[in-house]
Amino acid sequence: MGRWSVYLVLGLILGAALVTFITLDRGYILIAWGEWQVETSVWLAMALLLTAFMVFSLLVSVMRSTLRIPRSLKRWLGLRATLGAQRRTDKGLAAFFEGRWNAAEKALRKVSHGDDRSPLHLLYAAIATHRSGDRARAETLLAQAEEEGDMPLSLIAMVRAECYLEMGDTDAARRAVEHLEASARATPRYKKLQAELAYAQQRWTDLIALIPALRDLKIVSAATLDQWEREGWRAAMAADQTAAERLALWRKAPAAQKQAGSPLWETLVAQLKESRDEEVLLKALLERLESHREDVSLDAVLVLPGRLAGKLKKVVSALATSDADAQCLAALAHIAEHQGEDEVAGSLWRRAYAASCETRHGLRLSLWLRANSEPDLAAEVEAELLDRLHH
Repeated sequence: MGRWSVYLVLGLILGAALVTFITLDRGYILIAWGEWQVETSVWLAMALLLTAFMVFSLLVSVMRSTLRIPRSLKRWLGLRATLGAQRRTDKGLAAFFEGRWNAAEKALRKVSHGDDRSPLHLLYAAIATHRSGDRARAETLLAQAEEEGDMPLSLIAMVRAECYLEMGDTDAARRAVEHLEASARATPRYKKLQAELAYAQQRWTDLIALIPALRDLKIVSAATLDQWEREGWRAAMAADQTAAERLALWRKAPAAQKQAGSPLWETLVAQLKESRDEEVLLKALLERLESHREDVSLDAVLVLPGRLAGKLKKVVSALATSDADAQCLAALAHIAEHQGEDEVAGSLWRRAYAASCETRHGLRLSLWLRANSEPDLAAEVEAELLDRLHH
């Protein structure tokens, strides 16, 4: 409070001094322009100049504010447009990932180029339009994306190929991407597309060659890759080729396809038995029986001639863990029979038939009995087999 009192007193003193100074020496200013003359005091002229400056400053400020209104309005309207475009984009993308293709296409189509539309809008709109059934419009959107030139042509080509693939036109899909550059061919999306094409066209060798890379890229679900791998390897194994080529293909198969009970191994054994290349079948059985005991492998021993079957005696004997193991007993009986060990073979056939009661084992026992001059026992076994067939 004391400070303001000091300021007030000083202001009064300065004001009084200024009024006294003006009263003693007013001074004057004469302005002449042609026949016109204006004379005024210095202090009035200064007051007028100060007032004019203040009025001019006020006018300038008003004009600036007026000029800024359209820009502010434009920014406000632009912000609203951008927010609207973003909402439409979010709505369209949400519908796209939910699989509501009509809603996705409608929302994305409303986002105009002036709304700072992303180049990807056209691609998503094209895919959604295609999946909603309007293939002609989808192609139009893809052509528009190419004309605008805002995104790589390779990406547009891959989207077009995927659309063709969904239509089942694999040839058109292949043509759409056959001219892509090396950089585009190295992308995960291209590799996925090539695998889908190979699966659709049943190019099994190409498919199984792509699967390891797709597993690393994680662009295809593990369940789908497992299915492709199973179907691809089994089809490739069943393709027209020599027995040696089939065995070489088996050796290249991934570990997942070589586990116990492998369907691929069953396919290989069936193909080798059909090709009647006993040498290759023996090699395959020697490798497999060292690590896996499977009925399909032991059954395959029964088709080998004696000179080859004998080479499996040691490994099959190691697998025969009990008298109830009919498949091992049958394989050993077959080997003994071809090595001239008739008594051993007869005993093993009896044990194999008793353990399994399978028709094939009973027939082999019957043949052995007749070959060894026991027709009555053979007839009993055959009658038993016929009775089981009828029941």
